[in-house]
Amino acid sequence: MPKSKSGILDIIFPPRCAFCRRLLKRGESGMCAECERNLPYTPPSERAGTDFVAACVAPLKYEGPVREALHRYKFQGVTAYAGVFGRLVAGCIAERLSGEYDLISWVPLSSQRLRERGYDQAMLLALAAALELAEQRLRAHEPALAVRDRHGVDVAHLAARQPGAQVRGHARAHQH
Repeated sequence: MPKSKSGILDIIFPPRCAFCRRLLKRGESGMCAECERNLPYTPPSERAGTDFVAACVAPLKYEGPVREALHRYKFQGVTAYAGVFGRLVAGCIAERLSGEYDLISWVPLSSQRLRERGYDQAMLLALAAALELAEQRLRAHEPALAVRDRHGVDVAHLAARQPGAQVRGHARAHQH
């Protein structure tokens, strides 16, 4: 969205902290400085795993304002929270799983739940986290993980419109 339009929207609908709902100050994005300092972060050493998943990490404990914010995101359609949640997840992944993951994915909603909610909150979160991690790599001047071979096909939109669509041949793994 052009900056002028987002500025007008910020006047009409001032951005609020996803967790405490206070108005955000200039320079804050998604959460206020107080929540950023005081949220119930998980210890960096906290990890879980299963036979199928080697490691599972979470940036925050599921309690208090975190639980309430996640409920607004998941059940009340506050999809704008995907950005701040994605940044938190990406930061946690970068800090705790650097070099240990191959991809970011999600468990899709059932078709019934998708019809009821109108969006897949897990997909939005996974995309936001993946985009944040990609931006971090670009800022660090690290090589891309994939290289696009063909121009003209918007693979993300194709996959969203046609689940299971054939996207083979549009990108390949980057050779380091």
